[in-house]
Amino acid sequence: MPFYYTVNIESDEPIMLINRHIGTDDEDGEGIRGDLFQQELLTLDGMGKKRIQVWINSTGGNVMEGYAIYNAILKSNTKVDTYCVGMAASIAAVIFQAGRNRIMADYSVQMYHNPSGSDNTKLIDAMKGSLVKMICGRSGMDEEATSRMMNRTTFISADEAYSLGLCDIVEKSIDLNKKRLSGLNTPANYWKEANKIVNKLITLNSTKMLKVTNKLGLNAEANEDSIVTAIDAVTNRATKAESDLAALQNSSKEALDKLKNDLEEAQNKSKQLQEDYDKMKNDLDASNKEKIEVENKAKLEKAKNLIDTSVKAGKIKNEAKIIAEWTEDAVTDFDKVKNRLESLPVNKTASKFEVVNREPKENIEMKGGVALAMSQISNRLK
Repeated sequence: MPFYYTVNIESDEPIMLINRHIGTDDEDGEGIRGDLFQQELLTLDGMGKKRIQVWINSTGGNVMEGYAIYNAILKSNTKVDTYCVGMAASIAAVIFQAGRNRIMADYSVQMYHNPSGSDNTKLIDAMKGSLVKMICGRSGMDEEATSRMMNRTTFISADEAYSLGLCDIVEKSIDLNKKRLSGLNTPANYWKEANKIVNKLITLNSTKMLKVTNKLGLNAEANEDSIVTAIDAVTNRATKAESDLAALQNSSKEALDKLKNDLEEAQNKSKQLQEDYDKMKNDLDASNKEKIEVENKAKLEKAKNLIDTSVKAGKIKNEAKIIAEWTEDAVTDFDKVKNRLESLPVNKTASKFEVVNREPKENIEMKGGVALAMSQISNRLK
């Protein structure tokens, strides 16, 4: 991808420049584009750099574009240090606060003021509240004090910034660098010069003041203190609304956490019940299996007794194969086999009786002679 804001891409500590206005201006044209700067910084972050330096010398500009840059600096895994090398004004001063180390040259200045450029008071108030949080979150300043600082359009020197927690390090510059800004060493000159560049969006002529007083419900002749008081009242309402919203979010979070805990407890209980059910089912299955085995054994024993009795009674031939078939049938249907066996007669071997041949001896001899002769003839034929 092309790099627009990085001057030494191959370095382990590349430098990115915010050296123009931020966003697009009708008069000055395109400045630092927030989306491109964000993409470029995150690309450097993915290249495994040791550190990224962001040098700022900007009059500020579009707040939405500034959000993108601020967020990219915060979310970068690579250490990003911000340097104020001249002026960090308006949204550029807020971006400066995102650095892990915030370093100011001893001649540099920061400038903070309220956002402007829209007649939507609610939007302006919400945006100011957002900027206040961004500044306080990094500096530790009190929100009320920060809000007053923005109301006054405040210029802050490097030493003042250090004492307020708005920078971490003040770098001492050489005399040449001090002389280059020697003409702006008075608050009046700072105001005069910065007003030409920074505050052109917030120049309040009589028409614009009339719009402001109308929005605030004040008389057209209302003085500055009355306007500030009315704005503070609006700010306080916005702060309260924000606090109420935060409380509602916390309450919702607590309710959600409770629901999650209840769900987890119910899931654990359901899991335990399922385990108990599975164990009981396994025990029942094992018990049923044992019961069936006992019953089958009893049936077999009963069948064997029936068949053995029938064999002894001579109703069944005493052969293993026949006994096995009768036993198998008796196990399958005991009553049917029992009825069949009961219907069979007892087949015991009959008693042998001696036969007394009372025929005359002559007949016997005759029969014996004929039998013998027939036997002899049969043998010869064979």
